[in-house]
Amino acid sequence: MSLKSINPYNGNLIKTYKEHTLSQIEEKINLGHQAWLNYKETSFSSRTNLMLDLGKNLLVEKEKLAELMALEMGKPLKDGVAEIEKCAAVCEYYASNAENFLKDEIVKTDATKSLI
Repeated sequence: MSLKSINPYNGNLIKTYKEHTLSQIEEKINLGHQAWLNYKETSFSSRTNLMLDLGKNLLVEKEKLAELMALEMGKPLKDGVAEIEKCAAVCEYYASNAENFLKDEIVKTDATKSLI
């Protein structure tokens, strides 16, 4: 069986994709799990750089991505560009704030030690 990407505006076929086999799906899940195991050991500095790079790449590709959003979702081009720019800003925001958001916060309680 194949999967079809169809333009919602005019019904034209954009592309046909072959379904993955169970083995291919399991392989992709395992690759994702291995990537997570590696990623969770990376420093916040490395993660910050990855997020900043992602934001920059989104901006470089925003016109191309907006065109894809228009084709596959029927989104107006200017709305697609705005969404990509928002996503790039979110990447920068979390790159700048994630370490602070995720640090342990010690709180006073009757327990020996409490963290939020």
